[in-house]
Amino acid sequence: MSAETVSKIKSTLAEVLGMDEKLLMPGSDFENDLNLEKLEVSEALARLAEKLDVDFSTEEIENMKTVGQVITRAEEKLDE
Repeated sequence: MSAETVSKIKSTLAEVLGMDEKLLMPGSDFENDLNLEKLEVSEALARLAEKLDVDFSTEEIENMKTVGQVITRAEEKLDE
């Protein structure tokens, strides 16, 4: 995982969530730690995918529960 790619994903995720990037730790759970509802997370991940020019399936979006999972999956998509 390149630091530049992780930084781009985190900054874009922070932007679409309207949160400080410092709050987005790999282990941060969207619902439990960041107090986001499922719909907010789904919409944010759809916007993230659009901004990164990648495609997340509905199933992928539903299964990503932490910031780290999003970073890993987004990086995989960017490498395709």
